[in-house]
Amino acid sequence: AVAPDGTRFVTISVRTDTTTQKVDYELQLWHVDVPSSSGEIHLAKVRGQSVDRVVAVNWSASGDRLAVVADSHLQILQTDSWRVVSVLDSPGLGISDVVFAPAGGDRPGQENVIATFDGTAAHLWNIKDRTHLVDFRPLFAVQSTAYVAQQNESLLITGDRALRFFQADESRSDFGETLLKLGDPHAGIINHIQFADVADADGHWFATTGADGTVALWRWLGAQ
Repeated sequence: AVAPDGTRFVTISVRTDTTTQKVDYELQLWHVDVPSSSGEIHLAKVRGQSVDRVVAVNWSASGDRLAVVADSHLQILQTDSWRVVSVLDSPGLGISDVVFAPAGGDRPGQENVIATFDGTAAHLWNIKDRTHLVDFRPLFAVQSTAYVAQQNESLLITGDRALRFFQADESRSDFGETLLKLGDPHAGIINHIQFADVADADGHWFATTGADGTVALWRWLGAQ
């Protein structure tokens, strides 16, 4: 995962002891102009247990925080000190991926809202007060998710074999409800969704990739 300013990135390393077959996961920080790692990033123990498995990382739009999914929990780190400032448990099956909203958001408090998914549903959290805001449950298992909070709109998209668009604005009466379903945009599973960093007058641009090996570019103009 590359930081928004392009100067640093974080990798997940997996090491297996050939004798004991024990698997260790490490987070490594790198600078793009330095050929060797700048050091390991240490995560917090949860209920007295050290981290066993790390599966996903995501930078905030400002680059001041890093979200890490470790052992189905969500840990938030400040990137100036690399100190863990919050640990969140998840409902249901745990957390398997995480995403901050991209840059350009102008909604008060939106920098503290983060999206996760657990393979069954997508979720919104407030990481400042560590509260679970809402879950979004499509008919099939969630394979990918994306979240945007720009201009006057907050939107969450889930992908399985269809794209489903959910209202993610807490102030709206239809918060958490489905706005639109788009069936079979790819021939198979949708494995990634990514919003552009900045919206324009023509709406929110985003891209999807599918198991069919194709990439599609989309523009969200709002629910009609």
